[in-house]
Amino acid sequence: MTSTNLPNRPKTNQKTDAQRHQDNRPLATDPIQMEIVFGRPSKECQDLGICRINLITDLPNDALRDCTCINHVWVHQNQMGQLHFRFPKNQMNPENLNTQFVDNYFTVQESYIFPEPLRQLFFPRTVIERGRYPVVEGADNLLIVL
Repeated sequence: MTSTNLPNRPKTNQKTDAQRHQDNRPLATDPIQMEIVFGRPSKECQDLGICRINLITDLPNDALRDCTCINHVWVHQNQMGQLHFRFPKNQMNPENLNTQFVDNYFTVQESYIFPEPLRQLFFPRTVIERGRYPVVEGADNLLIVL
């Protein structure tokens, strides 16, 4: 068989990230360091859950900058659209550690709706639903998969 008589091989269906994004498929993201404020948005960040998530550069230089309610978290989205929140234990406020992570669960009492800049980052994910989420404790961090 000469090279002109070779059967046509199907082309692989490799899409760019932008094309998958347009198909409404989740994009896997690299971990991004963020700051999280625990609590319920409707209760002025009291109780259990997620009150605010900010890209570190987006947090205004205000009274919250010194607040012990802020904790650092590394967030990434896997290809299934699940969000992984990884909290370094050595950066956690002990009070938040004891109230937000109880009996190996993290409780979200009120659904958290992502602000627009984060929606673009974690498309198509726009909300973290209320519920109880298992916490996986590692030697140096706590992991929640939402």
